[in-house]
Amino acid sequence: MKRITSGKQTVLMADGKELMKATFTVNPTNSPKTIDYKIISGTHQGEEVFGIYEVNGDTLKLSYAAPGKERPTDFEGKPGDKHVFAVWQKEVK
Repeated sequence: MKRITSGKQTVLMADGKELMKATFTVNPTNSPKTIDYKIISGTHQGEEVFGIYEVNGDTLKLSYAAPGKERPTDFEGKPGDKHVFAVWQKEVK
C-alpha cells in the first residue's frame, strides 16, 4: 500500500488504485498528537475519522478509530476495539 500526502490531503493507494481520499487536520500540542480525517472519497465518503499520530524521522505511526467510534488513546490495538494501527515509512527516491 502507498499513502500520498500533499498539504492537508492524503490518498491511500493499493495496486495503483485509489482506495480512499481524505482531508485532515492535526493538533501536535495534544498528548498524544491528534489527527482528524474528513473522508472525501471511498467506502466511508462524507464520514469523519479520529486518530492519534507520532512521527519519528521518516516513520509515521497512526492509530485511528472506525467512523463513529471514539479516538484511540494509545498505539496498541485490542481485539474488538474498532481501531486501525498502521506504520508508514517515507519512500526513499
